[in-house]
Amino acid sequence: MGRLILFLLLLAGSLSAQQTLLLQPGPECGKDVHIWHLEQESPTFGKPWERNFGESYLPVMEWTWGGIPGRRWVLLDFPALRQLPAGASILEARLSLFHLAQNADGSHSTPAETGLPHRWLIQRIIEPWEESAVTWGTRPAFTSENELVMPAPQSNTQNFENLDVTALARDIAADPAAGYGFLLRFELEDYYQKLIFASSEADNPSLRPRLEVIYEGPPLPPPPDVFAETEIRHCEEAAVELNAAIPGAVAYLWEDGSTAPMFQVEEAGTYSVSVTLESCAVVTDSISVVMDDCRCRPVFPNAFSPNGDGVNDLFGILLPEDCQGFQMEFRIFNRWGGKVFQTSTPGEAWDGNLKGRPAPADTYHYTLEFTGANGEHLSLAGDVTLIR
Repeated sequence: MGRLILFLLLLAGSLSAQQTLLLQPGPECGKDVHIWHLEQESPTFGKPWERNFGESYLPVMEWTWGGIPGRRWVLLDFPALRQLPAGASILEARLSLFHLAQNADGSHSTPAETGLPHRWLIQRIIEPWEESAVTWGTRPAFTSENELVMPAPQSNTQNFENLDVTALARDIAADPAAGYGFLLRFELEDYYQKLIFASSEADNPSLRPRLEVIYEGPPLPPPPDVFAETEIRHCEEAAVELNAAIPGAVAYLWEDGSTAPMFQVEEAGTYSVSVTLESCAVVTDSISVVMDDCRCRPVFPNAFSPNGDGVNDLFGILLPEDCQGFQMEFRIFNRWGGKVFQTSTPGEAWDGNLKGRPAPADTYHYTLEFTGANGEHLSLAGDVTLIR
């Protein structure tokens, strides 16, 4: 009994091992955007509260534009956080945001420059939102529960690394239906205050928002294979379409740079594709395409009438005359399993006779083992009706 308890404890420990999930998505699956509000319509900027903004940087701002006060907030989501295994317990979650130089809005401002506190908030978003559609006017609801109050930047280019968002991450993982990422905004709604961070669209991958989650529980399941087989065979006179679509896929990249889930192949070879999933995992898979000469694939009639009239008197393999270099083993059986004909000679067929006498009208079963000149092996079987 003691050994059994020890085994169960060891098993429980292995199932609840500490795991690390590192998320730093790129353009294919990153989800971040800023929304922009002005207190009135601008002659220069129009109505930014009606527009969607997806850029290489994320501005958090209390500012004026053309003398009109307004603000920009940032929405940032890591969907994989909602896909942790059931029962996972988050031990620690760290968010890193990096300043981005060379953008339309410059660098961070600081309290020394504007006289304002520059404290900013990280809050939990509690409603769904779409990166390509959200605007200030359609912004999702958020909550101040477990919010983080962040200190002001000390320099114009400061990076904010390893921010402790453990409580927020736990809230999102515990209730995915009420956790849709983070909202970044200033605590004091008064200009001038500004933070400039790189987005998942940034050219430099190391500057994109990063979330590191350490949790206790089983590892995430491995991503699925793209292709169910490692090789497919196809007739050389027709193109074949490869399908890389798998559940959760958000982006595709074939070896020639094309980005559609379907890929048309006209030549034999090995073709590879990388598929990005909504969890930001990237699955790379390949498949070999073998082009066969389908003209040399054997076919059979379903009936024959060996009555000596010169029409359908024989039953055998039908192949074009120019098909050469193949090997075969062809057998025919009656309904009780008795062999009535066998040959390995191309062109040889059954004349409907058994031991020199006409076989009775009936349904017969045949098998064929066929190896083409290209090495392709086929095992075929079927039935034929002998008509008298």
